[in-house]
Amino acid sequence: MGGFLSDLKPIPNSEVLNATCGPARGNIYTHDTKIVHGYLGIPYAQPPIGPLRFKKPKSADTWKTPLDCYKYGPIVPQSGDKVPGLFPPGYREQDEAHGLNLNVFGPSWKSKEFVSIVWDFQTQNGVFQANGFPVMVYFHGGGFEMGLGSSFDDYSLSG
Repeated sequence: MGGFLSDLKPIPNSEVLNATCGPARGNIYTHDTKIVHGYLGIPYAQPPIGPLRFKKPKSADTWKTPLDCYKYGPIVPQSGDKVPGLFPPGYREQDEAHGLNLNVFGPSWKSKEFVSIVWDFQTQNGVFQANGFPVMVYFHGGGFEMGLGSSFDDYSLSG
C-alpha cells in the first residue's frame, strides 16, 4: 500500500487554512461522501545545513504568504537505494536542505467521540479541543537506506 498505488487522486484546494505556522493551501481527497483535507510537504524545521548540520532541528520560521502544500516534500538523501525501480519517476525527489517536512491529513467532518490536541508550533504547546479525532504519527523505517513518509496512504487512513 503506497500513496502512488492508490486510485484516490487529490484535488488542489484554493482555500487557505490559517495554521499557526502560516497560511497554507492543500488538497481535497474524497472518500465516497466524506472529504479529507491534506497538506503535504509542510516544513517543520529549518534546513539542516551549515551550522545546523548534525544538530537538533530548529523550528521552521512562520510564513506570511500562503504556502502551496499540494505535493509531498522531498526526502533526505539516503545511503542506498535497494529497489530503484519500485517508485515511479520523480516520486523520490531528494533534497538535503528541505527534507524535514511533514504531511497532515484531517477529515472535514466532526466526531463527538474523540478529543483532539491542537499543536502550536511556535510555543511548542498543545491545547485540547473537543470533537476531534485520534492522532496517528507515522515514522517511516528503512535504516537510512530507504524509506519515505509519502509511501503510506495517510489520507486513506483518515477517510
